[in-house]
Amino acid sequence: MTRASIFWRLTGLNLRHLLISPVFLVLMPLMLIWLWLTTSMPALPTLNDFFTDSVLKVAGVGAVMFAVTTFPALREVRHSHDLALPLSSALRLLSLTLASVTVTSVIMGSVAALYPLFAPVPPAGVFQPIALVGVILLSWYGPLSAVVSAVWTRSFVPLVAVGLLFPTYLLYTALALVTPADLVMEQMSRFMYLALSPLPFYPDTFETALIYLTHTLLMVLCLTLLVLAARRGARLRRVACLGVVGLSLVGLVGLQAYANDVYVDPERSPSPLPRDLAAEGCVEIGRMTYCPLPGYEPWVEHWSTELTPVVARIPDRAPLPVIWQANPTRRSDTLYTPPDGTAPVGEYWDPENPYHGMDLDSSVVAYSLGLPPYLYHLCSATGQARVVVGSWLVSRGAVHEDASTRFTAAEWFLMDYRPDLPDLSLAYLLTRLPEERVAAVIEEHWETLTSPEADLDTLTELLDLPPADELPEPDWEQAMIEPHELPYEMGEDTPLCP
Repeated sequence: MTRASIFWRLTGLNLRHLLISPVFLVLMPLMLIWLWLTTSMPALPTLNDFFTDSVLKVAGVGAVMFAVTTFPALREVRHSHDLALPLSSALRLLSLTLASVTVTSVIMGSVAALYPLFAPVPPAGVFQPIALVGVILLSWYGPLSAVVSAVWTRSFVPLVAVGLLFPTYLLYTALALVTPADLVMEQMSRFMYLALSPLPFYPDTFETALIYLTHTLLMVLCLTLLVLAARRGARLRRVACLGVVGLSLVGLVGLQAYANDVYVDPERSPSPLPRDLAAEGCVEIGRMTYCPLPGYEPWVEHWSTELTPVVARIPDRAPLPVIWQANPTRRSDTLYTPPDGTAPVGEYWDPENPYHGMDLDSSVVAYSLGLPPYLYHLCSATGQARVVVGSWLVSRGAVHEDASTRFTAAEWFLMDYRPDLPDLSLAYLLTRLPEERVAAVIEEHWETLTSPEADLDTLTELLDLPPADELPEPDWEQAMIEPHELPYEMGEDTPLCP
């Protein structure tokens, strides 16, 4: 029998022993159940959700495989070194490592495949196969770390440390106390996150996926070289391996810095990657134009469903923005600042979450009224008719089925423009008036009502209502704003909206 055939038979034997190991049979089912119970599945999942979920599952599966692999690895380095066996100790460890990463890869691949299978709709985004390869390789950290700790320490101390680290981390997240120990745990958590991924989002382009795969390969290379460096009687090899490990770590730091400069932090980025409005795959539906990110085209229908009743009440002569999908808080590669003439929408959308719809409605309405961009300004429009008109338009959104939810939407829009009691009272009354009555006044007097000089009494006169100061207060049981909070937020020196 050749050495190659012995190696593969030993690998198969190691594979079988890992699968019937009591540690594996107890810990892996428990971990998989826990991972399944803690999986969050949004109504409209994205590949970013899938990627984040997979990375969390990598941590769980990798931790279990670390424990499972530690026992045979320690047995190998402790007891079989001096035995007359047909394979060297290095080949036996290689066989064990190969068996362990095979089990880990199969489990991780199966677990990752469950997410899109059970998702209510296919995850939105551009799938990058090499990113999935990176996730599978990421799960190798567990078994490789077990072999590294076994050959360097020859003890169960690393396993005990990992076993204590998990409940300690859970306790830290549950209590969230500001103590030196908690600060240490916070830094360890941050370091672990950086080790798992150099990017805080799904690598949905070839370039970002390549960064992620390179990061994973460098980590796997470091762990493999640490195993080789532990061999006895080979000082030159140890020095060479440790030198390459050092260079790999330098490469990892450089990769992290590059990823943060170009894809995460727009303030530090020397060359952010703007998207061209004219070159985007935009879709026109009715009077609105939608520019989704690649892979998010099915979401246009949801945005259109939400906006259609709102846009229907905005006169045809009023300007409307382009709906521009981006994440302006985390990704400079999707354009940190939306182009002029656009209303931004994020990379997360829940059709059943009224606040998602209210944010989108508010952005479109603010643009059509000539108000500063919703959520991107700091100015007061207290007493201006246009903010109350805007609150009524936002209350026409598709998700609002009764008067109470319509008033909530009206408040949501008003909150951003420092409303006072007359603003809130008039907005409340408008949600109770017949829709056609209010719509007819807005259609006929749009230019008058959208002028910054038009006050609340301008609107009340057109609607044949009492002056704004004489209107009854809103139903405070339905209101989000408390009476003592008026005028809402901001300071008295906040400039007026132009």
